[in-house]
Amino acid sequence: MNKINAFIIFLQMAFSVVISAQNFEGLIIYKNEYKTKNANNNSLNVAMGTKQEYYIKGNNYCSLFNGSYMKKQIYKGIHNKLYNITNNEDVIYYNDCQANTDSVLAHQIILNKDTILGIPCNLLILRCKSSVTFYYFNSNYLKIEADIFKEHHFGNWYFALSLTHSIPLKTIYKNNMFEMTSTIEKFENILLEDVLFALPLKGKILPSNW
Repeated sequence: MNKINAFIIFLQMAFSVVISAQNFEGLIIYKNEYKTKNANNNSLNVAMGTKQEYYIKGNNYCSLFNGSYMKKQIYKGIHNKLYNITNNEDVIYYNDCQANTDSVLAHQIILNKDTILGIPCNLLILRCKSSVTFYYFNSNYLKIEADIFKEHHFGNWYFALSLTHSIPLKTIYKNNMFEMTSTIEKFENILLEDVLFALPLKGKILPSNW
């Protein structure tokens, strides 16, 4: 279960994105893959899910997962909190996105590193206290304004956005426990309803220890 908790933390870091109204609003679909030296990779992919539907509107976002354990994440911009919904419907755990326990030690940008969905991508590398994250991005696609996230220190997200100004097309996250790769499969501009970002009516809401 500790490894699953670590995967949830990554999802919070890799996909905690909110966007201003004049920028991208809609759906992004990612294919996710998990690898670890200490567990069965297939069981982890089943638990966490290999498909993520990521909806963004203004300063709220919602991720839907096809995992047996991980079901949904909702970010509420007004609270600056990320709510995690698993197969345990009795409890919703939240993370305060003001916090950050894995600060950046060094960063690097490499130009024209890859092409994804026919889009040429630069690469941002964040070397942190306990992890390394690779963001493949193109600032002309899936644009966002970093200033919206000045208080979003969790996962170094504001730091990353201040350099990329866009949602990543591909993310690779590595620490001493696991590696996750998340690759975009499609994106679509859609006008979304606010109800998509509403919290469930049932379930205790408690702070997370992840």
